[in-house]
Amino acid sequence: MANRRHDRRRAPTRHHHGGPDLLDEATRLASAGEPFELLTFASGLVAALDPRRADPRSRAPATAGTPRGLEAFVEALGGSDGPGAAALLACLARLAPDPSMRERVRALADARDPGLPPALRGLDGLTVTRAVTVSHVLGDGEDVMLELRLGLGPGAVATAAVYIDHDLGTVVKDAFVVPVELAGALVAGAGTLTDPDFVVADVKDADARARIVEAMALGDSTYPPYESATWPACQPLLEWALRTLPEGGEGYARAEWDDEARDALAEGFFASPAGRALDDDAHRDLLDALVWYKTDYGAGDPLRWSAVSVEIALDWLPRKVVGLEGQLALAPGLLRALIPYGHAERGIRHELTARALTTLDRLEPDFFRRVARRP
Repeated sequence: MANRRHDRRRAPTRHHHGGPDLLDEATRLASAGEPFELLTFASGLVAALDPRRADPRSRAPATAGTPRGLEAFVEALGGSDGPGAAALLACLARLAPDPSMRERVRALADARDPGLPPALRGLDGLTVTRAVTVSHVLGDGEDVMLELRLGLGPGAVATAAVYIDHDLGTVVKDAFVVPVELAGALVAGAGTLTDPDFVVADVKDADARARIVEAMALGDSTYPPYESATWPACQPLLEWALRTLPEGGEGYARAEWDDEARDALAEGFFASPAGRALDDDAHRDLLDALVWYKTDYGAGDPLRWSAVSVEIALDWLPRKVVGLEGQLALAPGLLRALIPYGHAERGIRHELTARALTTLDRLEPDFFRRVARRP
């Protein structure tokens, strides 16, 4: 789970269904007795109308007195009859991002409550019953997973899994909600519980909230945003769950690498059998650049290298580091020595070291071509 690739996958084109199609789908989901499927559907509608995800270059000025986006959608629902409209209003009263909007929709929903199927009355009983993190030994990122329960019976349970990518600056890169208990989601997670490279740990509710909120805020300030088939469609549902958790938790604390620590790392590496032959000014400058990438841009530890972080570093160096072509061309050879050294220092399994080195071998020719084209 927590070692996902870093590339930006664009979400499939969203089709904004209107009128009977949308209400028919809401009616079907409401009558199916699966509240989290309905909530996930409604969450996607709210996310599609959320101005936080709009392209800032294309935002048109609002016309006075003309409702737009979610406000217009709520007005349309308020004028519609039937269980589909009632079900969506009940969901939007919990999922709308703005508190005043939630209060307004709640008044409409309460007036329509008799139109709700019995299985959907009393949605306010959402609780988070367990929170865990699933992290990888190489530190590229981690999943924060929340078990969600509604006060609607034993079957009203789901798991929200939020992937936070540290290589990309500690941002939410993907998330989804599945209607299964957390224990079942972990078992289904491609052998996570038995994989020696993953660590599953319970986390305090307040800390889970702090980590996800922090990573969402950084993601919301990134353009273009990170998107997948399920993110940010599940963001309104996730935010509702987070509002039920206590505040005041601890977010992510990046380890500080001061000059003394960086110097100690360099001296240890260049005194080792792997680094001794590379001990010159050019390689020392490059090592300083790689440490800079890992501690200021990447996952934080310059001695842990995954296949993903190798790929990002080889893309980052030609764009960020000013140097002669001949000096930058030394980077693959330096990484080829640094990766095994760092993994030995951190006790990383040989298989992960081999995986990172294989990626380095594969990307090295393209890196040389990019360096040669630099002005």
